[in-house]
Amino acid sequence: RSNDASTDDSLELCRQLIDGYTGSTRFVVLCHDRNRGLSAARNTGTDAATSTHIYYLDSDDEMTPDCLEKMAAAIGNDDSIEMVMGGLRRDWSEMRGMKARFKQWAYIKWGDWQSKHLKRKKRELKGNDEVYGWYYQEGKKRSNFVWNRLLKLSFVKENNLYNKEGLLLEDRLWNYYLIRCLQHVIILPDVTYIYYRRPASIIVGTSAEKKRNHRGIIFREMADHVVLGERVEETKNRMKGFLQNYMRADGNEDYEYSFDVFLNQMVF
Repeated sequence: RSNDASTDDSLELCRQLIDGYTGSTRFVVLCHDRNRGLSAARNTGTDAATSTHIYYLDSDDEMTPDCLEKMAAAIGNDDSIEMVMGGLRRDWSEMRGMKARFKQWAYIKWGDWQSKHLKRKKRELKGNDEVYGWYYQEGKKRSNFVWNRLLKLSFVKENNLYNKEGLLLEDRLWNYYLIRCLQHVIILPDVTYIYYRRPASIIVGTSAEKKRNHRGIIFREMADHVVLGERVEETKNRMKGFLQNYMRADGNEDYEYSFDVFLNQMVF
């Protein structure tokens, strides 16, 4: 567990749970001397990990009891598998009582979101072209999260798949790089993660303008990696979200820069 200089009693609670644990799992608590944010906590854990695989879990969410067991079973002895991804269930019940634009979220029956897209069938993707096609070309909404994946640790480090510190919505940029280098993936239809949407979360509690500015940073970094005429589907996939923010960005330099690059890519 990576503790990002928390100010509540979460660290003490963790230590009490560890002290009362009698199983064979070994726990290591890593502490920052100051709060550096979610990305830094993930990166610290990644650098300190000595296992063959790594799994990221946000502190306000929950994994199912059999999550790691199912993911590890999917890997078996195949060392070429770089990622196993499970299904998720969204729980937004705590959003009840929020103002109108949030109320609708609390009552949407998301259910087993990933499972519905996969029609409850295990899927294997081999080669980056197949991974790329699944993510960008099949017309489905894909997860842009860092959590709920069992990742081969050497793959993460060799491809420098660290989270950019100081950035909101960092998951989107991380996934952008991830999809570009994945070669062998297993996707499970089983729900392995419960995602809680809370009124006090970072994303809900951050202003729309600040989130838009951070999206601009992400779009600009993506634009810096565009090669005209290549991966056009990737740009098309990002354009809807980009344009929605661009129209409200009021001359933000990151959006202006990205717009020129994306436009050239679309008309190439």
